[in-house]
Amino acid sequence: MRSFTIGLIISIVLASSFFIYAYSEASSPKYRGDDYYVSDEVWYVTSSRNLLHEVFGLHPKYSIDGYIFATLSFNSESDLMEHLDDLDSLLRSIGGEIVRANYTATGDRIAAIWVMVPESNSSKLEVGYAKVRYGFEYPSKSGILEYLNLEHPPLGKYIIMLSMMILGDSPANWRFPGILEGSIIIILVYLTVSRLLNPFWGVVASIAIALDPIFYAMSMVAMLDIHLTFFTALCLLFLVYDRPLAASISSWLSFSVKFSGLFSVACTYLYLRIYRGERLLRALAISILPSLVYLALSIPLISYLGPERWIQENLNAIAWHTTSRGSGPTPSPPWAWFFNLAPMALHVNPDLIARVNFVSYIFSFVFTILLFPLMLKRERLYIPMMMILSIVLGYTAVYIAGNRTLYSFYAVQLSPSVASAFSISLFYLMREDLGDIVRREWGSVLDRLFRDEIELPEEIKPFLSLKGRSFYMLNMVLPVLISIIMHHNFYLPGSPVFSTNVRDFGLSGILNDFLMRSSDKIWVRELIFSSITVISALIISLDLAELSAYPIPISLLVLSGYDWTLLSLALALESISLMRGGRRIISISLALISCSLNPINILLFPLIFRKRISTIFAASLIPLSLLSWPEEGTNGLLQGFAGAYAPTIALTISIILTAYLMRYSIFWSSVLGMGFMTLLSGIKQPWGLTALALVSSSPSIPLIELLLSLSLITYNNPSLLSGILFKCNPSGPKDACSDPSISMALFSLSIIYLGLRGLYRENKIKLEVSYQE
Repeated sequence: MRSFTIGLIISIVLASSFFIYAYSEASSPKYRGDDYYVSDEVWYVTSSRNLLHEVFGLHPKYSIDGYIFATLSFNSESDLMEHLDDLDSLLRSIGGEIVRANYTATGDRIAAIWVMVPESNSSKLEVGYAKVRYGFEYPSKSGILEYLNLEHPPLGKYIIMLSMMILGDSPANWRFPGILEGSIIIILVYLTVSRLLNPFWGVVASIAIALDPIFYAMSMVAMLDIHLTFFTALCLLFLVYDRPLAASISSWLSFSVKFSGLFSVACTYLYLRIYRGERLLRALAISILPSLVYLALSIPLISYLGPERWIQENLNAIAWHTTSRGSGPTPSPPWAWFFNLAPMALHVNPDLIARVNFVSYIFSFVFTILLFPLMLKRERLYIPMMMILSIVLGYTAVYIAGNRTLYSFYAVQLSPSVASAFSISLFYLMREDLGDIVRREWGSVLDRLFRDEIELPEEIKPFLSLKGRSFYMLNMVLPVLISIIMHHNFYLPGSPVFSTNVRDFGLSGILNDFLMRSSDKIWVRELIFSSITVISALIISLDLAELSAYPIPISLLVLSGYDWTLLSLALALESISLMRGGRRIISISLALISCSLNPINILLFPLIFRKRISTIFAASLIPLSLLSWPEEGTNGLLQGFAGAYAPTIALTISIILTAYLMRYSIFWSSVLGMGFMTLLSGIKQPWGLTALALVSSSPSIPLIELLLSLSLITYNNPSLLSGILFKCNPSGPKDACSDPSISMALFSLSIIYLGLRGLYRENKIKLEVSYQE
């Protein structure tokens, strides 16, 4: 108890020193910014002032030596010029004067002037031809006098408004709440870590956050993010103290500041499910019911705007947050924050930069990954790292959803969790058995993963059920039919029904020409192509049922209308089936035709021959890699330095690897070869579906398929559906908007993982797992 008190005193002294220094800096005139507004204070402070006037009918005060200041706004510049002389006369008569009248000559030109009058005569400013806004001067920004910042929830602005009303409307007073909350956060971090470890490490964590540059910078400015960080830190503290309801309320308070507070709501839900073992419905109830806090805080806005407009503004905000903005500061994706890539300058000379403490953030990043298995064991030391995961993955989801204009200062929400995780990381680093812990825990996780002993979460189980062969075959055929209708009605590009494709390979081009010449009528070509794809889907379903593998048909929905992938897959699987029945000549013939449609199917030859002839296999098939390849790839690992030769080199490497692995397993050597081929070459994603189909009895496949399907949609139709899915309009498959290379890498790595998993389960590879303490 004594050590806790000493540590608490140290953290309070540290917080007080932080407050004194930060407030002295924030109140100094050197941070002038844009009309004394630093960075986005331009929007948040002015909207707070406008909310006071418009919604609450209150008037903040900015006064000097008995004079109060106010902004008078007019309908237009001509209206301002028409009444300027009358207004000047009025001001002189009541002992006032115009302080700033150049709004129409600077910035975005707004029809307004800023005046000062004796406080006793302030009521005489209420003239009919101008609207009066009491308080500090406005910046020259278009629409700033009516701006309410409805794209963000209101709580952060309420806090700024409260400070304005109590302390006055001036830069130092706007920034006071953030500095105060920043100082309190230092104490909250101490309480969090001292609960998890001991007071010494709590002091280390409080020092770490006090020395975090981004935490200091964001505490200094009157933006919303420091208030978001405060309630996130409060949520983390309550989770550590096992107060889930209080944590949930705190998380919704953070949501009421900025919608990114939803990430702490997600962390609270994970805590309930993992650490407390709550049932699904109870965890949802505790996590979601406190959202009434947000509704209660929004009542003034609902009353002012009306329910319908308030709901519409919230929907607009969601669209705004998942859409990239126009010109502005250099954006920085979530994974770049840990490495200080593209830090945003809030103010220059003196510099105020939103950059993180590189050491503490890198340590936290690394140990969040290294110690991940501890979360599965309900180790409470991992709770701050779980918050890091929730926030980073949340922002990554926003990035994938279409908002590529994320900025480095968003990382301040991580700062309490990072400081806590940094202290915990140092604690583990000082332990001699750290290496044993990492090897043991990760070895245990991989062992359970490869043996399919990890139970799937209840949240996704309903989406993974396939029961019975007839139900399975129906699921195979229906997506194909739906895809045919979709392609016909929406005229999706890439289908051989409509045109040939520069990405065609070998026999695909011949089939496309045949299809295009078969009839001038699209519906006839649709009928021919649809019949082939439906028959292919049925053959695939029957062959895979025989091979004891059941693919999830999400990819088939996407693939069936684009090219001949289903046909090549059907031929390959039928070849394997025929070879098992002893019909070698027909089997080899079908395999060759399949390879002419999809060159990756070359790697299936070991399955067809069922012999370990690795040298002959490699020598005979490497020349096939010299065939012409599609011109357009998706930037595989070899694409950067091998260029057009990347597929050739990739196939050569994959054939050699497959030939080598045949000594361990004929089946899994083919799977791994296909995985490496797609990863190295960056060729068409559909060609990798063969490997996926062969091993798709894994419960992890549906999530992998979902990623693949999204990438296929944007790869083949980069300007059609990406506007809906990604809120942007890419010009081609390599456009960053469609991100096919990311999903391609995930898809390839998933195949490689499944291949290694297969070798492991057949005891072809070993994991050294030590369970000794």
